[in-house]
Amino acid sequence: METGSIAFIAWARSRPPSTRMLLIAALVLLELPVSSTAVRLSFPGAGVASFWPAAGLAVVAALLARRRVWPVALAVFAVTLAGNLLGGRVVESAVLLSVGNALEALIVSTVLTRRGHESPELRSVGDVARLLLASTVGALPIGVLGSVGLGLTDAPVPLLAFVTVVPSHIAAVLIVAPIALIPPEPLRGRPWERVAQPVVLAAVLTLVLWPSVTVPLEFVVLPALVWAAFRLGLLWLCWEMLVVAIATVVATAAGTGPFAQLDVSPQVGAILLLGYLLTQAAVLLLLAVAQVDRERLARRAVASERLLRSGLEMARVGLVLIERTGESVRLLEANQAARAMLVRAFGRDPFVAAQFDAEPTEELRALLGDILDRSARVSPVPVAIAGSGHEFEAYVAEAAVPSGPRVVTVQLIDVTERRREERALHDLVALERRSADRLRAINAKHEEFIASVSHELRTPLTSIQGYAEELADERLREPARGYVEVIGRNARRLAMLVGQLLASGLRLEASDTARPVADLAAEAVEDVLHDADTRGVRISIAGGDVEATTVRGDSYAVILANLVSNALKYARRGDRVSVELEEDDAWVTVRVADTGPGIPPHLLETVFDRFYRVDPYASASGTGLGLSIVRTTAEEAGGSITLQSDGVTGTTAIVRMPRERVLV
Repeated sequence: METGSIAFIAWARSRPPSTRMLLIAALVLLELPVSSTAVRLSFPGAGVASFWPAAGLAVVAALLARRRVWPVALAVFAVTLAGNLLGGRVVESAVLLSVGNALEALIVSTVLTRRGHESPELRSVGDVARLLLASTVGALPIGVLGSVGLGLTDAPVPLLAFVTVVPSHIAAVLIVAPIALIPPEPLRGRPWERVAQPVVLAAVLTLVLWPSVTVPLEFVVLPALVWAAFRLGLLWLCWEMLVVAIATVVATAAGTGPFAQLDVSPQVGAILLLGYLLTQAAVLLLLAVAQVDRERLARRAVASERLLRSGLEMARVGLVLIERTGESVRLLEANQAARAMLVRAFGRDPFVAAQFDAEPTEELRALLGDILDRSARVSPVPVAIAGSGHEFEAYVAEAAVPSGPRVVTVQLIDVTERRREERALHDLVALERRSADRLRAINAKHEEFIASVSHELRTPLTSIQGYAEELADERLREPARGYVEVIGRNARRLAMLVGQLLASGLRLEASDTARPVADLAAEAVEDVLHDADTRGVRISIAGGDVEATTVRGDSYAVILANLVSNALKYARRGDRVSVELEEDDAWVTVRVADTGPGIPPHLLETVFDRFYRVDPYASASGTGLGLSIVRTTAEEAGGSITLQSDGVTGTTAIVRMPRERVLV
């Protein structure tokens, strides 16, 4: 809940111009009865008004006018002139005092709004000091003009008039203007205080101003006003100060109260009264604003502490705040994450015997002390709780305190799982290295085996190839000569394969020898023709228009021989095997098709694996290397091979190889 008269200047400046002009007019017109009344309530015999509230009203009106202050100043001059005349002042004195009032409003509003204070408010001690400075500077011109104007009458000497007028106007501005400068604030104090304090103030004020009381008790009012300053807020205080000032001035003008009964001259009595009002206003304003500042800072500190505590409690890392003096370690704070980590590590709560702001348990103190000692050498500090299997990393940050104990924050991060994963990864890498070493050893034995087998095969192949060459030199009749050529050609091919196995395991290197593709296809068919006739399988070649096209001879010979023999191997009596040759500008395509049982579609890629045999034909002769050798040879020669089959009506092997050149 907020008070009613709140931030009047800021609120009024936010209104439309017409509303603001009405407010300014109301304030200026209110000066007429206020100023005429103040003249009539002048200190008896002093000739000077004891309190001039019109000064505060003029300042508020000038602040509302923003940059159009001169019209307001002229209006203030006219209204206060009328008020002074109605109060009974002579014309000369009234004119000079009215000019001083207008100048005062101009000066105070200018000082309060300079340096970006467009809508001045009382929020801090600095704001009160600015208001005190502005009211003092603004009161000086009217003090000078007032002393001259009052000197034209049978009033006191000019100096006494000056020291009377100046505090009168300063006190008026300090009491009236703050009511319009106070920002919104909630109702303060307890409900009973908001009832009791005004009652106490009224009782004390009645006692002080009672006609029959001759003892000077004017300062007895101060404790009640201090109560308002500390407990009920600034706005409440300002209204009560205004009430006290008006009551004191009225009582003094009526000849009662402590200031009317002083055994001094009227001028000195007026000065004492004005000094009392000015001192009371300045001190209480400073006290009230300082209290507001203190409470605001206290709220911020509490909010910051709550925010810090909530942040500590919600943090997922463990945070421990400790204080160290020499070897002594004192625990100041620890969040729930830190407690949970240490409970898991110790197997029990190490904080049970250690209240905050007290010595921690021995084991916890030893752990924290060890972390602090090692933090100067290494960061983060590795921490392992013996026998628990838990590991932490501790990050230490020390607050810079010129003197006194060290305040240190220890941040704990549980790295138990991370370290386990790191060790598991290390073991896995070691295992992988051992596996790689074993694979290299196995591969070396594999290569050694292939080299040995290849070497052992070379001797009989050399013998077969030699005798075939001898027979080729003899004058043999057909078909014996053809048989000898087939034996020699296959012996040479087998010798080439053995050499390739010896050189690179199962990887075949393409030859650069260019041969007509039609000749290679014819040779592949010729090699199996006798076997095909025996098994009742028909073999045909189509594509004679590519007779002049050459390819890498040795590679294509290996590919065609494997594909044709493979097609014949799985063919049944009455089946057909066909070899078709095609070409374009860059490629030669060969299709080897059979009408055998085919290959299941999901195995068309698997059959290229080494040693793989398709069920139920795995019992057929062969090693399962043929298609693997074909793919490797084709790819290394820059070509490719694909298989097509529905698994029922045969298989077609399609080989694409780059052509070499056209023979002329």
